[in-house]
Amino acid sequence: MKDKKPSVVVPLKTNARHLQQLFTGLESLARKGFISLMYERNVEQHHKASVFIKVDNAQIYIDCSDSPDIHKEEYQHCELYFKRTLRKEDRQTLSKLRPFGLYFEVYPSFRSLMTLRRFLSFSNDGMKGKGKTVVKLLDSDNKLGFMPRESAFYSSKKATGKGQALKVLFYVRLWDPESDKEFEISDIERTDREKINTSRIKTIRLLKQKFKENALVGVMDDNYSRKVAPDLIVDKSKTSKKQYLSQVNSASVCIATTGLHGSIGAKFAEYVALGKAIVTESFDYVLPGTLDEPGHYLEFNSPEQCVEKVSQLFDTPNMLEQMESMNIRYAQQYMTSEKMVSRIVEEVKLDTLL
Repeated sequence: MKDKKPSVVVPLKTNARHLQQLFTGLESLARKGFISLMYERNVEQHHKASVFIKVDNAQIYIDCSDSPDIHKEEYQHCELYFKRTLRKEDRQTLSKLRPFGLYFEVYPSFRSLMTLRRFLSFSNDGMKGKGKTVVKLLDSDNKLGFMPRESAFYSSKKATGKGQALKVLFYVRLWDPESDKEFEISDIERTDREKINTSRIKTIRLLKQKFKENALVGVMDDNYSRKVAPDLIVDKSKTSKKQYLSQVNSASVCIATTGLHGSIGAKFAEYVALGKAIVTESFDYVLPGTLDEPGHYLEFNSPEQCVEKVSQLFDTPNMLEQMESMNIRYAQQYMTSEKMVSRIVEEVKLDTLL
């Protein structure tokens, strides 16, 4: 007897950027007939990076927020809790926790009525704004605009040919320690932001000094950056999502820093999904599969060490190429939206059998 396809029900309370991987995987699997997917629309909306979903009537909580803190009330009301920023000690002591995996913003590479209706459910821009949303989402080949479609990832592209100079990329934003559009900043967060900014600025200056024209580095343009590091601001033409991903593809080594709350940032995930060699600040979170040093990345804990690790990869071509290959394999096995959602569904099935 053929197994019944899994049923997934999602109350559309949020359409947060951090959850686009999840939505893309759900809609892709539903399109191929591997799951039955239903969105519930008559619900109160918010913009949090977390959502409850039902998988064959099991309450599953997906938490893609930056913070490693566990949402205690949601933990009590779910059967399994998939967390993006998952600490080892929490995984060992809280039995419902599972790793969500590396997050980055990605959208379907196909025209999807389900995707379109999902976005329109959250559009409050009037008819003109809704029209723009329709055009953008139906433009699956990115001929009229740009969205990071999944087809742009998971295939290895060599950044340089024989005889061409190796390039290092580090485009990053600075965090204003005094204000934030979304929430009030605590004293601890203010200190954290100041520390992050100081390290990022010093790292960029050292990379420019060492690698000169082969350093694709700088900070994003905003009021705070203009005040503290105006000479390091990157032209906005290079930092649009389309141009940024083009720059990533042209680089041989990409640098990642931890995000707020010490989370693994979306840039790190994009580098892995594009099969890049990576130098990253240290992190210690639980991920599916094996992703470790020195096979998939090299770690640094100071601006000076960052430059040393980039030089190590530049001076060891075999190591760089092996890292590229290992990262693209990891991405294909664990990071495609379909694989990510399929793993969640399989873990739910396994949990119900125990």
